[in-house]
Amino acid sequence: MEAKKDKILSKRGDSYKLVLTKEYKHKASIYVFNYKISLKDEKQETFTNAFEHMVDYSIKDYPNGRIKIVPIHEIIITKHKSWPIRTYNTVKKLFMDQMERLLNSAEELNLEEVIFEVTVIPNRKGKGKALKILDVTNKRSIIQIKNDDTICLSRAIVTSLASNKLLKDFTDSQLKHINEGRPLQKELLKIYMNNQE
Repeated sequence: MEAKKDKILSKRGDSYKLVLTKEYKHKASIYVFNYKISLKDEKQETFTNAFEHMVDYSIKDYPNGRIKIVPIHEIIITKHKSWPIRTYNTVKKLFMDQMERLLNSAEELNLEEVIFEVTVIPNRKGKGKALKILDVTNKRSIIQIKNDDTICLSRAIVTSLASNKLLKDFTDSQLKHINEGRPLQKELLKIYMNNQE
């Protein structure tokens, strides 16, 4: 699913020009679309119409999926750290608010130089484990490690082993205490660190 050349999606008479520049399927059934937008006027309604057209085209096959929209430009990268993965209605409001602030703050930003990258993650139906996507820009950990010392790596290893039930000879209650950072975790840390020396 790769776009061979630019595909103009807007119609004659639209107050904007919407061009699909790239379209591909990423691993784990994640679909990515790159667009360029040029406006014939500076009305907010024109940008909103182009935005909705862009999103509608992206989610036409996956209407219930989650999406992420990232404007790519050197000015934008330095001013905005993350753009969330959410449902369409939530993303639309967040994106429009952020873009309005961005366009008002960056006088030198030419909208025609911005590439809008739309990532679509279809919702899976049926049985089985859900696909977990970690947003690397937020860098949230899967397991919270509570500590007040400097042995984070050792704690992370012991906690990971406990949470994945790879430690033998421990009851579920003991594994829970290890995950919570209780004294049992500290005892295991001492054993682990002594074995490493």
